[in-house]
Amino acid sequence: MGFRMKTKRHRKSISQGTLRIRSVPFGARTLAAFVVTVLAAELLVGFLVKKGVILSPSLEDYVEKNARFIQKERPRIWVLGNSTLENSVDPEAFNQAIGTKAFISPHGGATIDGSIAMFEYYLEKTQLTPETVVFLLSQDDFNPNGARAIRSKTYQNRTWQKPFLARVSQIHNISESAPIQIRNALQKLKHGKLIEDSFAPSRKETEHLETLTKDYALSLKAFSHIPRLKKQYRIPRIYVAFVPVTNWFRTWHEEHVPGYSFIRIQNAVRAVARANQAEFLEGEITWDRDELFQDSYHMNSKGRALFTPLFAAKLKHRPGITERSLTSTP
Repeated sequence: MGFRMKTKRHRKSISQGTLRIRSVPFGARTLAAFVVTVLAAELLVGFLVKKGVILSPSLEDYVEKNARFIQKERPRIWVLGNSTLENSVDPEAFNQAIGTKAFISPHGGATIDGSIAMFEYYLEKTQLTPETVVFLLSQDDFNPNGARAIRSKTYQNRTWQKPFLARVSQIHNISESAPIQIRNALQKLKHGKLIEDSFAPSRKETEHLETLTKDYALSLKAFSHIPRLKKQYRIPRIYVAFVPVTNWFRTWHEEHVPGYSFIRIQNAVRAVARANQAEFLEGEITWDRDELFQDSYHMNSKGRALFTPLFAAKLKHRPGITERSLTSTP
């Protein structure tokens, strides 16, 4: 009976809006509502970031930092790509070799569509025109069905669709995953020196490659934006180049992606690039030294130290690169 009496009073109090609600201070209710709202925003934005609809805030900050760098330094050479660029080109060594401060901009997981989208974003944002642009790519940057295609939607949305959701991510603080060279490479300190393990095939590696090559197709439509951008911003030169990968990666890729040999991919990219007013930089497709790689297609520090001056020299001696391009900007 006591329990029932308590329940009736409880119901009566709730219907009158007096029990417990009045006992909670207004400030506490406001705080509770704020916490619930933030948690809901965390879940929503986390879901949208995972689906590739919006940029995470740390990436948003990175993009804006890049724009400020361009406005301040006014670099005449821009190099864009994804993590393969990050692990292949050392910015300081490249700047020293080329003779000017360049804009080296890797965007994690970007396909060619994502790289060209961000290229256009920086042009619009800064209203500054580079003299030379290079897209440094790998064979899976053209697959519209792979893991990179999902991430690239954030870059494409930002530039070409400009949805409201591209700004929602600013309320959320999601830490980016560790750099690829830390996440994929087993790096350790020994006797005060950094020791990097060289590449060795593994099940984890093949599982990762399967996500990149899922339902592989060769999508080169993004190159159609280049003539428009060259004309609108009067860009003298745009180049396309591949980074070298391991022989093992080439063998695995050609076995698991029938009909798309590295030669076929390279020939198709070369033809479409030239048809859209971009030059193709010829170079080695693979390197046979696994000790230069941390995984099947990302170089380690030794590989980057070897590739950077080779890439800079190839670019520096291209016809049409003016002396003005190779002098430091004021």
